[in-house]
Amino acid sequence: MRKYLFEKDHENLLDLALLYQNSPYSCLHEEYVRTSAKSLPPLKYILYSFGSLIARPDMIPEGLNNRIEMSHVYYEKAVSYFPLLISNPTVTGVLAMVYIFHTAARKIALIIGLKKDHECQIYFSSALDTAKELGINNEETLANLSPFDYERENIRSIWWVMYQLDSYLIEKAKNLIHDADNQIYLPLNNEVLLQPKDKKFALLGRQVIGSEDWYTPGIPNQSLTTYKILLYRIYRKVLKLFALTQKNAIKDCNYIVATLQASLNEWKASLPDYVDNHIQILQNNLPIKDPKTTWFVAQLLVHQNEIRNLLNTPFLLRRLIRETDNLTKIKLFNDSIKIGHDNAKLLSLYLARNNKFLYTNSVFPAWNFHILL
Repeated sequence: MRKYLFEKDHENLLDLALLYQNSPYSCLHEEYVRTSAKSLPPLKYILYSFGSLIARPDMIPEGLNNRIEMSHVYYEKAVSYFPLLISNPTVTGVLAMVYIFHTAARKIALIIGLKKDHECQIYFSSALDTAKELGINNEETLANLSPFDYERENIRSIWWVMYQLDSYLIEKAKNLIHDADNQIYLPLNNEVLLQPKDKKFALLGRQVIGSEDWYTPGIPNQSLTTYKILLYRIYRKVLKLFALTQKNAIKDCNYIVATLQASLNEWKASLPDYVDNHIQILQNNLPIKDPKTTWFVAQLLVHQNEIRNLLNTPFLLRRLIRETDNLTKIKLFNDSIKIGHDNAKLLSLYLARNNKFLYTNSVFPAWNFHILL
């Protein structure tokens, strides 16, 4: 235990936060977040707060008993800037507000309980209002930026981070972001991020360019982000099905479930070919050469399986069974059991190959608990 943290310690906290942050943030470029944090105190402190939760015990300063207390100190510092973030709206300020919301959600889920989430909704709705005020959700806002401008792509990414996190707030199929709000392109699904040699970042646009002035460092998760967002879109349709079924306002549950399952199959079939290579690495205990991509692929498949499980929960199965014959009933239950086995196997592989460290929020979406508990 030390009296205070040095600059290098704070750098380590930032590294930990960016290394183990939740998968919704994977569409953001790490260097963009790191640079923004250095110039924006609330973003810096909220990342320190997250990094503190997984910091080494010897990094806890005197006067604090554990990592949670250390994390709370930085969290309170970040929250103290919240009024300033609202009164002086900026794009990076919205990102800071989103991180504050997510940290508050974790604290409430762990300490208070998932039902008492009004504090989170205040933070998130404030971030959403500010984002709309700045036009972050509208492609017209980006009209003056170059097609290859790095800032353009990160603005898009911030909005789609919010779209994914909005799913954590959904209750009874009500959400704060609606389809009509999404007036901006999905993050680019290109395989590589192009970086000029002068170190000013620029992202490959929607046309092919070629020049000796560019080289490709490669960003592992970037190209899979769009697939994750599309998966969340399917999830929202599943939640709507739950809401309609609860109100007995649905006539052909079987057809809708089959349609959603077909959407999941189409989604999986659309994944890039290299995803299969990472699945083989996990399943056959092969050497991992690209850890970030392998873990992200594992998370994608777990998210998909969780949605499939939602479509096979007893709540929906009861409704489906009334509409099906005995052979179909048996198939439904067998499918449900197989999905459970697939997920258990995938998670055990994830744990075994990830040094037995699993940050569960990056694998289990919070909406599972709203639905299943």
